Amino acid sequence: MFSNYAAEFYKEKKSDIPFSNLSEEFIEGEIIHLDESNFEDTVYNSNEIWMLKFSAPWCYHCNKMKPSWIAAAKELGSNVRFAVIDAAANRQLAKDFEVTMLPTLKFFKAGYGDRSAELAKKYSGTRDLHSVVTFAKNLR
Repeated sequence: MFSNYAAEFYKEKKSDIPFSNLSEEFIEGEIIHLDESNFEDTVYNSNEIWMLKFSAPWCYHCNKMKPSWIAAAKELGSNVRFAVIDAAANRQLAKDFEVTMLPTLKFFKAGYGDRSAELAKKYSGTRDLHSVVTFAKNLR
């Protein structure tokens, strides 16, 4: 697959050029919905900054935070990727990332290196738009 070749090329060159395996239909600034079938290829084979939100459709606090998460994705566009993982439907991913409460926010800084659930950092700041955007802007 070409994307695997491209990912390996960028990893070897330690390129600062952003690379991800997002579909061609993806529009910059949109929330990316991840699940167990696409998480590894999309996040681990990327050198971009990722902000991950583990949530559930029935979670009050997750739904309350949703507008800020969407607005942050729009504001930062291609500079930071914002994703949502339904923890209730993707229990193995939630377990791998040690999700014990919802919403749980994790992040990966930019660059190639080892990426795994154990290496994701937990975001523990406030969850308003300004705080999330300010934090994400400083991840490079």
